[in-house]
Amino acid sequence: MSGGIERNCTVVVLGDVGRSPRMIYHTLSLADSGFNVDLIAYKGTKPHEQLSNHRKINQRLISSFPRLPLFLFPLYALLRVLFQTFQLLYLLLFIIKRPEFILVQTPPAIPSIAIVSLACWFRRSKLVVDWHNLGYTLLNPSKSNQINSTKISFLAKIYQKLEKWSGKKASLNFCVSEEMKNWLQTNWNISNIVVLRDCPPNFFKRISLEQQHQLFLDLENSSMKKLKKWYKNIDDNSTTFTIENLITEKQIKIEYKKDRPVLIISSTSWTPDEDFSILLDAIIQLDTIVCENVNFPKLLFVVTGKGPLKKTFKKRFEELQEGPNAILKKCRIITVWLTAEQYPLLLGCSDLGVCLHTSSSGLDLPMKVVDMFGSNVPVCAVNFKALAELIQHEKNGLTFTSSQQLATQIIELVSGFPNNCFKLEQLRINAKLPSWKENWEQIALNRLSVLK
Repeated sequence: MSGGIERNCTVVVLGDVGRSPRMIYHTLSLADSGFNVDLIAYKGTKPHEQLSNHRKINQRLISSFPRLPLFLFPLYALLRVLFQTFQLLYLLLFIIKRPEFILVQTPPAIPSIAIVSLACWFRRSKLVVDWHNLGYTLLNPSKSNQINSTKISFLAKIYQKLEKWSGKKASLNFCVSEEMKNWLQTNWNISNIVVLRDCPPNFFKRISLEQQHQLFLDLENSSMKKLKKWYKNIDDNSTTFTIENLITEKQIKIEYKKDRPVLIISSTSWTPDEDFSILLDAIIQLDTIVCENVNFPKLLFVVTGKGPLKKTFKKRFEELQEGPNAILKKCRIITVWLTAEQYPLLLGCSDLGVCLHTSSSGLDLPMKVVDMFGSNVPVCAVNFKALAELIQHEKNGLTFTSSQQLATQIIELVSGFPNNCFKLEQLRINAKLPSWKENWEQIALNRLSVLK
């Protein structure tokens, strides 16, 4: 971008900024390309330090409306929307400099799309919509892939009309998959739409053995303390996975432990569109098989993230491995919440990933798989319509539809761990994607730069 002329844009995230990675990557890319970016988002989880430290990014954090008792939910929902509307309008109309364009994600579309559209009209700015999913399909999460269902609620119909209207009104639309682009073009006649696939930023990568050792030392003294209880061979110079060996008086060498467990990671937002009972049933089946074979490695499942169903499943995990009714012996499950800096590091030393995302529309793609591929972690994932655009079965991962299939796949991949896992290593070689920066500059930058 040519120097001398200041260019301003705005990114709107009606959600926790720290848990909105795609919009963070948009923001960083715009700022790196020379734009002054006003990022409007909820206060919440601390985002990656690159965002907080960037001199061209001004975070405009809005407050969430305080929760009311459940019996007052209709009143709470109304007041929450009004509260969001006031804050967004105030920032968009009176506080920020006039942006050349406003980039807003959907979902959620209510109330952000309508407010941003109004602000674009007042300030003579262009509207850009980034489609992560079809929001109206999320209003009935118990029915997955309900995209063509004729039985949707009155609220879902309103939501659907708003999304369709915004897509047609926008000067530019991005979406995450070819399936989504084709559906929006065919069913809603949205023509100005471009596929911008999720890709990992440069901080998702394999990390060195020394970095792994330091990470596990930190985690086992904080959010993963239980590992010291489960795996007895841990001392001040070792972790569950690594050990310090003294080569000379002044030289220490970090090595993997020969009996380390397989590190299997699953990232989740703990919502109904991820059925954790599949993973739970698979782990129970796996434990029986592992216990019957003394040469089979132990399995450690680390589940990251936070969300509404976390407490429920965490209690079930604990019942399976602690107390009088515990049945797990060689498989362990631990739930952790990681900082924005720790999460890519843990992915960077994981052996295998599990994705339980089932799309409400069948058109979006799980970003957690993108993160795992950035760290060269092969993935076993629940299969659905658009997933083949990201995971090619038997090439960079495996797809499954049942807990029995998942258990079978894990057994197949980690038998012979750590040195004789030929299939796992073949999948790892192919578990890679272009970087977010490379992909964004090729597809998005020129299109956004001409919006004035």
